[in-house]
Amino acid sequence: MGNGQSSNDTNISSSHSFLSNKKSGAKTKSKVIVVKQRTKITGPSCSKNDEVIKRFLEIPKFYPILKSSLNQPDLRDSPEAKPKVNARPVLKFACRLQEHFSRCANTVVVEQESLGNSMKHVDRSIALLLVQFGERKRSMDRFQNYLEKISDLQAHISNLRFLIQDLMSAANTLNEILPDHKRLPLLDIDCLVNATEDSSEERKHAEIIREIQGGYSMDNNRDDVHIKPIDEVTVVDENNA
Repeated sequence: MGNGQSSNDTNISSSHSFLSNKKSGAKTKSKVIVVKQRTKITGPSCSKNDEVIKRFLEIPKFYPILKSSLNQPDLRDSPEAKPKVNARPVLKFACRLQEHFSRCANTVVVEQESLGNSMKHVDRSIALLLVQFGERKRSMDRFQNYLEKISDLQAHISNLRFLIQDLMSAANTLNEILPDHKRLPLLDIDCLVNATEDSSEERKHAEIIREIQGGYSMDNNRDDVHIKPIDEVTVVDENNA
């Protein structure tokens, strides 16, 4: 629809064609592009005779001293440019850059060596800690075994205590059956346990005292090792004489 109007009615204005394109855009998918003819603008601002434009046109393009650094095929270095460039500042800059890089490299080497030494020290300390941890673990395993044995012994002792209490009740009944002159005194386990604990402590003290006395006796015996000689005595029988 829009294509027919643009081809048949050539005298329709651009605004009217634009509006018709907007109305028909919802119905058809085709788009109509209207290009306005270029008009030559002649004015004082675009004239080549303007003094400001002449000044801008007279400004030459800026190029570096070595035009080949721009990597353009049309630009080449003039033969007079290379002898004019002094190589001493570039050499000085390169030497300073080399010195800077060498110092940085030396610093990196020193830090790398210190880092390697610290890593070795950390490895040694970790190995030592692992050895200590293994020893502690073995000792804790031994203690755990001892505790298990102690718990087993405690269970056996508690069972024996219950059995002894049962036997005590039976012994008390038998003791009551006996006549008065044959009865035995009552047996108390708690008193026996306390007595055994006291006796064990007294035994330990006695052993300590015995060891101390044994040390003193050994010192005294060392002094009495050399026996003094005894005077000789002659006995005479008067009857035989």
